[in-house]
Amino acid sequence: MSGDSNSGPSLVQAIRQSPPIDTSEPYDPAWVAGRTILITGGASGFGEGFFRKWAAHGANIIIGDINDKRGEALVEEVRESTDNKNHHYIHCNVTDWQSQVDFFHKAIRLSAHGGIDAVVANAGVIEKGARFEEPKGLDADAPPKPNLLCYDINLTGVLYTAHLALFYLPRNPRSQNPSVSNTPAADIPGESFLSASNLLYLSNGYS
Repeated sequence: MSGDSNSGPSLVQAIRQSPPIDTSEPYDPAWVAGRTILITGGASGFGEGFFRKWAAHGANIIIGDINDKRGEALVEEVRESTDNKNHHYIHCNVTDWQSQVDFFHKAIRLSAHGGIDAVVANAGVIEKGARFEEPKGLDADAPPKPNLLCYDINLTGVLYTAHLALFYLPRNPRSQNPSVSNTPAADIPGESFLSASNLLYLSNGYS
């Protein structure tokens, strides 16, 4: 969508957010050196990839996951390969609010500088078994309820992580007030939940 007078404002201008990342531009991950980064779902998949990449460039990574055996082994491996003892594993079930609270509390205590520089709400799963969009047998007297684990992890879990991150990131001893070039949109009560609901709807419609 262009921004000329015929077509109106571009999407970036309309939503007042950062433009899409230009993946053709060179990326220097050295900026993560010395940073403390939290990653949920960090024991495998994308989370493991983020962990290995940023740890190799000097970041201190704290991963949360429910796969304790894999998470602990991964941390020991990366500690050895990077000669950095500031990588840690903490058990974290993202669908459980108190588990996430404990994850953040423990992470702050383990952080090399006593704060959190970045949080990656990475934990996620794909829907398995009976699909939510294809209900069956609901005409029975006691039909089974839908399996909402995918939504619990991918939506509720992410909102839990974001909520905690919004509280703790500004309290990082090294944090600075953000400087933005665009005036943000008006603060609308409930906007976060509305956006999350629309995103979930769109992700299901196009998955």
